[in-house]
Order: sequence, then structure tokens, then C-alpha cells
Amino acid sequence: MKICKTFIFLLLSFLSKAQETKVENIKDSTSIIIHKKTRPEAFMLWQVKSVSEFISRFNYQTYIDGKEMTDSIKNIFPRNHYLMKLFNEDDERLMNKKSKSNYPQNIRQFVESVCESESKISPKAAIQATLVLNGNYLGKATKLKMILEKTFNLKDSTVSWRIKHIQLPAEIVQKEVAKKTTTPDLKSDTLRTKYKGLYPNAQDVAFISLVQELNEAKRVLPLVSPQATITKEITQLENVLQSGDLTIQHASNITLKMLINSRYQIELQEFIREKENSGWLISNLIIH
Repeated sequence: MKICKTFIFLLLSFLSKAQETKVENIKDSTSIIIHKKTRPEAFMLWQVKSVSEFISRFNYQTYIDGKEMTDSIKNIFPRNHYLMKLFNEDDERLMNKKSKSNYPQNIRQFVESVCESESKISPKAAIQATLVLNGNYLGKATKLKMILEKTFNLKDSTVSWRIKHIQLPAEIVQKEVAKKTTTPDLKSDTLRTKYKGLYPNAQDVAFISLVQELNEAKRVLPLVSPQATITKEITQLENVLQSGDLTIQHASNITLKMLINSRYQIELQEFIREKENSGWLISNLIIH
């Protein structure tokens, strides 16, 4: 009888320890799974997260995730291969093998030219931005197109965005024409001469500061480039902002243009997707 009780006790102890081990194993495996989920995905390392990061990669100065480009990395990724990774690989002109487009050949020639001449994009390079401003005009959704330029002032070493061109939707133009809008006397518009433009910040390519300025100041003229012609549409935009008929919500469809040399110009767009070839990439190559 004692032997039977002893056997049952040992059996229960064994089962208890086995259950504890199983629970511990489950906990261990759970912690491993959680750990894997918190680690960044591989594609995020290659993702070009900002325009400044694109420039440093194009200039062959940094590797993925902002790491410095070393000689050992350069041996693995020669500049011509590295530059190819900065093009949008999902471009139809590159994916369609039956396409008769010269775009693939143009890219190869461009990459060869950049590598041979060791071309780099200057931090002071002028950048042009084309975007769509989504807003609300008299209670209805509307969109207007805008072109801005990012310039470097040699006198005070400042960088700023200034408006170069505006294209208003037909509904705003027609109603403002009916009001017989007149162009203001710009000589008396002291705000335009005093204002330096929009100074870039961490979100400069999202143009958050542009949206805030248009809504809060209710003015556009102080943001217009001194070299730009004051068109009727710029004047009309000034009026609808001051009257409160138009409010801006956010910017979208942002395309940036950079001049590489006298022959080539590139266009950048942000591609948000879960793959290595993502972020700010070259969406088009323009040959002059």
C-alpha cells in the first residue's frame, strides 16, 4: 500500500513538473514571437525616409539606415548598382519588357554619366516642388495646383520655399471673375518684401507649414517669389483666403525636381509600400 502511494506521488510530481515546463516553454516561445514583431522589418532599412537621405545616398555618402559609406561597403555596392536602387522599380517603363520605351537605356546612360563625372547634388541646390492643395471652397471640396521653389540665399545663408506658380480650379476662377477682382498695388504691399518665404523644417516636403500659413495668415502674396509674375489667379487666391471662402486641408501628389547637370534632371516622389524599394525615389528622368 505504501509502495502504491509512493508511486502515485512520484507520478503526480512528474506530471506537475512537465506541465510547468510546458508553460515555461510557451512563455519562452511567446516572448520570442513578441521580440520578432518589435524588430524593424528588413525593408525599412533600405527605405529612403527623407529627401536629405536621398541626396546623401545619391552622393554615395551614406549606406542604408544612415550609416556611413565605407570602402568595404563600396566594394559590395558599386555606385552604379547603388544608384539603380534609387529608381522606382515598379515603373511600367521598367517592368514591361515588351515596351519600346527608351527609358531603361536612358537610365543606364544617366548612371554611367554620374559615375564617370562623380556628380553630386549640392546641399544648396535649387529644388522645385509641384503639389496639389486639397481644400474646402464654399462648403465643397476643391483642389488647386501649386509650384514652389526652394532657394538658397547666399547673403544670409538661409533656405526658403517660395511660390512660383498657382493654378486655381475653374469654380474659383469663374466666381472671382464675376466679382471683377483687381490686382492690388504691390508697391504698397510691404509684407511681400519683408517676408522671407517658408523656412524648411523636419516636415518641409509635407508642406505642413505652407498649409498653416495660408489658413492662419489668410494671405498668399508674402509667399510668392520676387521673380514670379503676379497673375490674376494669385490675386484671386489672395481674395478667397482673406474672405474665408477657402480653407486648405493638406498637400498631396508632391513631386520634387532636381537639376543634376546641364543634361539631366530628376523627379522624386514618395512611394509608401512595404518593400525595400520604397520611400523617396526617382520617378522620372528628364533629358534636356
